[in-house]
Amino acid sequence: MESTISHHRILALLAVVAISAALAACTGGTIDGIVVGPDDSGAPPPPERRFDQVTWLTSHNAFANKDDSPLIVPNQAQGLRAQLDAGVRAFMLDIHYWEPPALLCVITLGQNCPPPGVYLCHGECESLPNVAQALTPKPLSGALETVRGFLVEHPDEVVTVFLEDYVSADQLRDVITQVGGLAELVFDPEAPEWSVHARGWPTVAAMIAADKRLVLFTDNAGNDNVAGVQHDAQYTVQNYWSIGNGDAYECVSRWSDIPLDQTETGWDRLFVMSHFRDIPFADNAALDNTYDNLARRVDEYCAPAAGKAPHFVAVDFCETPDRTAADYVAHLNEAR
Repeated sequence: MESTISHHRILALLAVVAISAALAACTGGTIDGIVVGPDDSGAPPPPERRFDQVTWLTSHNAFANKDDSPLIVPNQAQGLRAQLDAGVRAFMLDIHYWEPPALLCVITLGQNCPPPGVYLCHGECESLPNVAQALTPKPLSGALETVRGFLVEHPDEVVTVFLEDYVSADQLRDVITQVGGLAELVFDPEAPEWSVHARGWPTVAAMIAADKRLVLFTDNAGNDNVAGVQHDAQYTVQNYWSIGNGDAYECVSRWSDIPLDQTETGWDRLFVMSHFRDIPFADNAALDNTYDNLARRVDEYCAPAAGKAPHFVAVDFCETPDRTAADYVAHLNEAR
């Protein structure tokens, strides 16, 4: 046990050095007198900050992407792993329990016979708009395995997943426990060693040292505290998601009983800021995700409404245009 703790402390110390270097690299600057240019892989925030002192680039409907599901209308261009490699550190995923029809197996000549389980679908998996998704079904377990693989390869990173959750507690628990090594990575804010509601959020370095680097939230109150998954309404504030046709910038709470400026004693709610339209198009995202438009939304509307900068900035087509959303997130982390 002592050697494991020491190992994690060493990893955390190395992460402070590596991540500080990456932060400078993203925005330009010097490290030990060496000039560093922009870093296309993104800039992780300094791990000595608390989790609630950091802003994370967030992918809306991350599973609905051209790489993983080429037949659907996408919200993202890149697959889940490519999004992580590009600097995304939070996913929004829609999950449903689905029993694929036998006809799917027949019409694909036995090549596509998925078993019943929890799948990633934007709306009911069997609905007409999701026919294309049914042809390339994506289980939640596969997405979580991608996240786990990334975290194993990058022991100084933290990832958050927000679930739009239409499954039962048993179904969700089964998925989390069936992905080998995943449960051990889950950060549970209600665990005695963390007790976020009493002690506040830990530093990112502390989460790295403890190897608790996956934060899971659900919008389903019935799945609160299932395998470490927490009900988002207990830990976050969130704005209403749509910016309409690109001009609805006002920032109001998505929950009538939890205002954006809700305050707590001894800890801070995480502000999840959604910034995307009703229907995803890359050309629209190229306008919405510009540095200036994100800055205007935050500075003039959302930060005043919430009394703080967002902790999660959720957009469609995260890499469009020219990774400006990632650049703006890096700016928010510098300004904190």
